Amino acid sequence: MHKSGFTLLELTIALSLTAVVVMLISGGLLAVLQFDQRFTAMQKNRRELQRTIDFIATEMQMSDRIEPCPEIHPPAYSPASGSQQPQPIMVLNMPASSNLTQPIVYYLAIPPARSVWAGPLALYRWGPTLQLNGNYSTNAAGYSYYNEVVVDRVTATNSAEPCGSLYSQSIPLRSARQGFSICSDPNGGVARISLQRQAEQSQQVMALQAIISSRSQSIPAAISNCPAR
Repeated sequence: MHKSGFTLLELTIALSLTAVVVMLISGGLLAVLQFDQRFTAMQKNRRELQRTIDFIATEMQMSDRIEPCPEIHPPAYSPASGSQQPQPIMVLNMPASSNLTQPIVYYLAIPPARSVWAGPLALYRWGPTLQLNGNYSTNAAGYSYYNEVVVDRVTATNSAEPCGSLYSQSIPLRSARQGFSICSDPNGGVARISLQRQAEQSQQVMALQAIISSRSQSIPAAISNCPAR
């Protein structure tokens, strides 16, 4: 007489095979999800880097020139409260037509502890608010200068290639530059900007470079007081 159903051995083998298949599918699905998260973070990082470069390019193109050596001749500015080790990187001298009496300063600093900024460095900007129409905002007292974070999670080191023969100054001057650095030509009119930062919740690092021109027409006297790159 034939008996229907499965033996215990057959059920055990079937369950084992099912468990293996489920583990393989789960592992593959997890790998796909992790890749998708990394890709999404990379794309978000790239968009934020590009917006930052575009904003800096807009303001630089409005300026007369870049100060060639802010480490040797630091600008008079007020770093953000609680920030540590501020280091001016880009100092923009604005044209007289802008009515700005002080330069605009971009600087790197360690963000305050227990703040929303992750670091290790943040790129700050000290200057009046730049509106979407390309004008600087004013109040009853004229132009007010503020500190604002331009971009967070800037790396403490930069793997960008050294400044070439077209550029006379490297800002910062040290060979091991930070995640935001500039190569400037002799008259402070053309700069190659390098920006490197970590992705959010990831150790992935992304870098962008851009060559930007200001409206400089003359060689600044201060260039003779700057050390060679």
